[in-house]
Amino acid sequence: LLQDDFERCAAERPDAVALVCGRERFTYADVARRARLVASVLQRRGVAAGDRVALFLENGVDFVAGMIGALAVGAVFMPVNPLTRHDKLAYMLRDSRATALLTEDGLAAVWEPAVTDSPSVKTVLVSGDGGSAADAAGVRHRWPMAGDEAIRSPGTGEEDLAAIIYTSGSTGFPKGVMLTHRNMVS
Repeated sequence: LLQDDFERCAAERPDAVALVCGRERFTYADVARRARLVASVLQRRGVAAGDRVALFLENGVDFVAGMIGALAVGAVFMPVNPLTRHDKLAYMLRDSRATALLTEDGLAAVWEPAVTDSPSVKTVLVSGDGGSAADAAGVRHRWPMAGDEAIRSPGTGEEDLAAIIYTSGSTGFPKGVMLTHRNMVS
């Protein structure tokens, strides 16, 4: 599976640097802990194997933790360029039937109207230093910093979807390319 090499490195070399973001360095253990927290929250919110999880985040530790966390619960991750406009984001969320969105405060002007236009999104995890992300419907939550790390194995196989990557193609209208774990590992 796509996450297997990361998980192996995290087990064998937990103190080795896995990710450098600007001046910050994150060990495999740091990233693995964050990914387990994301996976735990996703499972508690009902995200299951095969569900789509959109990652509308700047490149960084939250993106990597979100990707690995989604894969850990058998979900399909969907990276979305942080420069995407709200109408295209809303289209991608609806088209993929995404059940969760992992995002950040700094992109709220784009993701908030997109989520409003996307009834399939039941969970939004928001990172950043902004105010409370909670809403009356219980959809929005602050990015997990602590919590239960127990994760149920989804029984994912190499032929299961790992990612959907949207590309504009020749029309400028997003099209989802579906990739299995085997595709991505190869």
